[in-house]
Amino acid sequence: MSNEKLSLLPEGRISFQIASESKELVIENLLNLALQDLDVTEDGRKALLDALVSREREGSTGIGSVGIPHVKSDAVPQTVAALAVFPDGIDFQAVDGDKVYSVFLVISPTEAATEHVETLRWIATMARKGDFTRFMRQMKTPKDVQALLQEMGE
Repeated sequence: MSNEKLSLLPEGRISFQIASESKELVIENLLNLALQDLDVTEDGRKALLDALVSREREGSTGIGSVGIPHVKSDAVPQTVAALAVFPDGIDFQAVDGDKVYSVFLVISPTEAATEHVETLRWIATMARKGDFTRFMRQMKTPKDVQALLQEMGE
């Protein structure tokens, strides 16, 4: 499964340059990154951003040094994802109060509930591995991150 999930994060959807002044700005910039190759209307983008921010207000998806904002929506034709890496960490209002060093954004079509849960499980399983955050903080390029995800996702 890891190769299939890894294909959700091509190099162009992994960034070390996401502005981190606020949680909402991180989510908005990751959303733009995730949707860059898709034909999603401006209304669709706004609805997705509103849904993601609303989901985070209900309860932070940040825990254990990783944030995973996610939503299901018919605005996307297939599951899409993006990843931001913050080597120095950011305040993502994580449940445990710790800094977050990587934020994975996941959006799946409404009818793809199983794939959505499997993608979240793939990320959470990697994030729980003891060395994940330490290694992620050492990454310098999207290609490095892909290699780490390949290794840790197995």
